Amino acid sequence: MELGESNLFMSLLMTGILVMILGTGLPTTAAYILGVIVAQPMLETWGVVPIAGHLFILYYSTLATITPPVCPTVFVVRAIAKSNWLKTAWVAIRLAPLLYITPFLFIYDSTLILIGDLKYILLNVCTAMIGSIVIVSGTMGQLMTKCNFLEIIILISSSFFLLIPSLKIDILGFIFFSIALFSQILRKKYFLLKK
Repeated sequence: MELGESNLFMSLLMTGILVMILGTGLPTTAAYILGVIVAQPMLETWGVVPIAGHLFILYYSTLATITPPVCPTVFVVRAIAKSNWLKTAWVAIRLAPLLYITPFLFIYDSTLILIGDLKYILLNVCTAMIGSIVIVSGTMGQLMTKCNFLEIIILISSSFFLLIPSLKIDILGFIFFSIALFSQILRKKYFLLKK
C-alpha cells in the first residue's frame, strides 16, 4: 500500500495484485471483502468513485480464479468441456487481457459504469463493446479468418484506441480496425477465388 501511494495507477496496480493473491487462496467473496477493507480507503483518497473502486476490487478478486498457479475455474471448465487442462488454461490466458484492462477503465472513466452524461455513456459503452470484441479477436488470432501477425498487432492496437474514452482516439481506433478488416476481406476473397 505504501508503494501505491505515489500515484493512482500504482495504487490500482498494487490493489489488483493484492486482491489476486488473496483470491488464489480464498473464495471470491472473502478476497473481495478483505480487498475492500485494505484498499478501498486508499482508492477513495485518490478521488475514485466508490462504486468504481468496489467494481475494481470485485473484478480482480474474480480474476484470481483464472490466474495461475491455482486457477480453479480452468479445472471446472476443463471437466465440463472434457478438454486438456493446459490447452484450456492457454485459451483462458489469451482471453484474459480484456478482463485485466476493464477494471482500470471503470476507474478512469465513470461513463462505463453508467455515471455521467447520457450521450457520452452511449458513445463510450458502444466503442468499449466494439473494442472488447476487437481485442479478443486480436489475442485469439481470429476475426473473419485466421489473422496473420500484422493483423494481430493492428487489432490489438486498435482495441486500445477504442477502449480509451475519447472521440478522436476512437476514430483512430476505427481506422486501424478498418485496415485489419479490409485485409481480412481481401485475403478471404483471394482464398475463395483460389479454391
